[in-house]
Amino acid sequence: RLVCTVPDVHADVIRGVACDASGRIFTGSYDRSVCVFDGEQFERMRARDTDEPAANLPRGGDPPRYRRWANAHDAAVSVVSTDPANAWVLTGSYDGSCKVWTHEGAQLMNFSNFPGVDKVTGLCYSPATGTYWASGGKGRGRVNVLDPRSPLNVTEFVRGVCGFGDFAVTALHASPNDGDRVFGVIADGVPTRHDVVVWRFEYDATFRVLRAHEDWVEALVRVPHRGGAPEEVYSVGSEGTVLRWRASGDVSTDVWTKEESIDGGDVAGGMACACFSADLGALVTGCEDGTIRIWEPSVSPDDADGCESEPGSEAGDEPTKESRLEDYLDGEETWLRKVMPGHQGRVAAVAELWDHTLASAGADGTIRFWDLQTRREAHCIPDAHENAVHSLERCALREEMA
Repeated sequence: RLVCTVPDVHADVIRGVACDASGRIFTGSYDRSVCVFDGEQFERMRARDTDEPAANLPRGGDPPRYRRWANAHDAAVSVVSTDPANAWVLTGSYDGSCKVWTHEGAQLMNFSNFPGVDKVTGLCYSPATGTYWASGGKGRGRVNVLDPRSPLNVTEFVRGVCGFGDFAVTALHASPNDGDRVFGVIADGVPTRHDVVVWRFEYDATFRVLRAHEDWVEALVRVPHRGGAPEEVYSVGSEGTVLRWRASGDVSTDVWTKEESIDGGDVAGGMACACFSADLGALVTGCEDGTIRIWEPSVSPDDADGCESEPGSEAGDEPTKESRLEDYLDGEETWLRKVMPGHQGRVAAVAELWDHTLASAGADGTIRFWDLQTRREAHCIPDAHENAVHSLERCALREEMA
């Protein structure tokens, strides 16, 4: 039955209504305001006897109370939603922005300037990813994914794993029964045709796609965790380029950016394998020309800010950083520190062992051991296999290598 009618709450059309788990009701209107009703008062009205005169319509001095957030947006409020995980309120507007609020009306975030979206008509919270999905616009209402943990528009980072750009979506709804599904209403301009698209979160699917290499990627190396420093990954391309990727550094954010691009220079044929040397704090690559190369990364501004001053140095002095590797090329390359020839043909695998030792294997069928302190070959096992050796793996627990 009808519990209550509240007249004249807004001065214009009410375009959005949302409820949270505690019973609060949020309304958004073309008058640019948002109103908040506490749910307890409606529960009391619902519990009244239907024969009471005030059962359906509050009379006298007991109207429902509500709070108004005036001028919540610069234009009409077109959609209202909630974030149950954080107990926040989400609003979208014809001004092309999405805002995040507390229940008290304090603005926490403002997302705007979405490509291809001049007004927001669809907005919802995706429980599976902890992100907000927004859409709308002049027939170009592509879905934009907003991460409140950053806060950033992360659409470009996830576009390669989901067909967000394939549909012009005017409305979005998260499934109340299945947090892995989000529904979108598609309006293709034909008044009699409205389709529905369903996205389902796949836990085993690709999480992020990082695009930058011009050819296939030969190796991917994760840098061992270094205290509070952001996580880093190196990707080695067959075209002879090494890319350094860095996480945002915020434990609640999963956005990766390309920090540096290192040209292999005179590497003939490109690079074939790589590993990270914890002893040297450097990247080691095996190349098609039979050489092993050691690359020392430059210090990022984030690392430099976190470094403590050396004893005897004064604040504000220019830091002097001495490399742990000799500058083999006398500074001609900012990354390359040492070239170690030895293999006859392609170096297919490199692995750091123990006691400052590096192992390598290649198309010549040999396994070679290198002293990382002197950066010279220490031992060679000829004819380790009848044919080319393609991989190496170490067992740190047993100090063995396969």
